[in-house]
Amino acid sequence: MSHARFPLPPHLCDAHLAPGFSEFSGVVLEDLSAVHPEQRHWLFNYVLNQLTHSVKPKYRELAFNHLRRAQGALDAYHQLRRLLGEYGAPGKRARSYFPALDQAEICVSFAAQAFELSNKLLLLSGDTPVYQHASEQELTTLRSFYIACKHVANMLDGSQFEAPDTVVFWFTQEGLQSRKRGVLTYQSLANVLRELAYDASVLASYISPVPESGT
Repeated sequence: MSHARFPLPPHLCDAHLAPGFSEFSGVVLEDLSAVHPEQRHWLFNYVLNQLTHSVKPKYRELAFNHLRRAQGALDAYHQLRRLLGEYGAPGKRARSYFPALDQAEICVSFAAQAFELSNKLLLLSGDTPVYQHASEQELTTLRSFYIACKHVANMLDGSQFEAPDTVVFWFTQEGLQSRKRGVLTYQSLANVLRELAYDASVLASYISPVPESGT
């Protein structure tokens, strides 16, 4: 790594910024902008549907929060893709790393929360999850990374960080790397977001009427 990009030699970058910092050269993530054409409008489409569909209050709130997080996860992914795509440009490397990591944590956290809410919606409807684009293992890894993000303060208190780790996970050419949780590959992240997009697009475009009586 050139000193013009960051005024520390590689071994100090790895020890004081993030593991593997000096080796990461950026990556081109899969473009998910066309996964669903309405992905930036799911939440408002859902709200408009409420004008003509009567739903139980608990179902309504679960669906609203599911869509908000699904939309937020995809938005964060698009930002992450842009930042990592620019990473190798002169002057971008060190300055882009942590903004990109911020977007990765938002993406992972919002996606995991959206799946939790989706499962609650299915339970409320008497259905069980059926995944078409992501595997159970990929979703399990996603949840594991989310738990690490969620409980970072407890991890620090409990000395669960291993030297020289400074972050919950970091970038490699393959994916997001964690000392204790393995790798969430970029392909796996794209797969779970594609699964999420499918669920959200269905939910946003059509809400099955649920009678208010009996709520």
